[in-house]
Amino acid sequence: QRIHILSSLSGGIELNKLARVGDLITNVVNGGINIKEASKELKQIRKITVPWGNLTNLFSYAAIGAGMAGVLMGSWTDIVVAIPISLLVYLLVIFSARFKRTGADWLPLISAFMVGLLAAVAKLGLTELNIVLVVVSSITILLPGYTISTGAMELLGGNMMSGNIKIINGIIQLVKQAIGAWLGVKMIASFANFSNLASPHPDIYWQYLFVPLLAIGLCLSFQTSKRDFLATFLACMIAYFVSLLGSNTLGAIAGTLLGTVAVVIFSNSWTSKTGRPTSIVLVPGIIMLVGGLAGFNGFVSLVEGKIQLGEHQIQHMFLIAITIGAGLVVGNTLSHPKVTL
Repeated sequence: QRIHILSSLSGGIELNKLARVGDLITNVVNGGINIKEASKELKQIRKITVPWGNLTNLFSYAAIGAGMAGVLMGSWTDIVVAIPISLLVYLLVIFSARFKRTGADWLPLISAFMVGLLAAVAKLGLTELNIVLVVVSSITILLPGYTISTGAMELLGGNMMSGNIKIINGIIQLVKQAIGAWLGVKMIASFANFSNLASPHPDIYWQYLFVPLLAIGLCLSFQTSKRDFLATFLACMIAYFVSLLGSNTLGAIAGTLLGTVAVVIFSNSWTSKTGRPTSIVLVPGIIMLVGGLAGFNGFVSLVEGKIQLGEHQIQHMFLIAITIGAGLVVGNTLSHPKVTL
């Protein structure tokens, strides 16, 4: 037995193309098209443009930045500042795509550095600004929490090699982001003498209003097709609010487990009725639960010399990843999914 490992350049999550591929596979299996014709169709799918237009991608980054800042109970100042910085992240993503492998390798470090630098500059005039919250909100779309979670899921499924590779790649990306953000903030903080990078969170209850905004941003960023948009949005809402309810009653880890199981059951039921790939609604739903935020904060704490806090946050990230992996297994066991993408 031989195992071949090929490094591929990720082009991001494109759920519209995934849906087209899923329909194509179903057509091939049902005998409606042969392999040669399917190969030509795949080339056409590769050329498909974004379903909502290019400007919508720009809006999605702003929505994710503002939505995450609101969900994390940031102040209005944090939310407003996170929007233009998130737009900068989008421009960096577009620019880095021109350099292919080199751009993908440097994007986590450079984007986090620029975000940290701009957030620190903004704090010079806005002393109440929460730098850490703004940084995390602005680079949420680039956090590798989903990669680490799927790696943990594969480990639970016995796929040791692919699972370890995904977890290691996710950790490397988190380290780059933490170092980049820390360097950007320190360049300004070294002469501005910030007393506290993370100002206290205000006691705000309207942050739940930003959950739908965050979900819409994720759906648009992942290029969900128009006919799948409502189902994908509902998956995000189910994942978040079931997790929130479980966390308030049984604890954070139990809440994450329940949220994962709920979104898996919903995704499998949707696939059974529509014949569409499960990943279309499952991936954005899982993103609402992932522990990339804890991992990023953990590595930032380590860089700042807060060893004990950093270790605790990183351990919490792995615990969330394992919990999500377990939730995927339990959800698939309860709902008996149809084999699909």
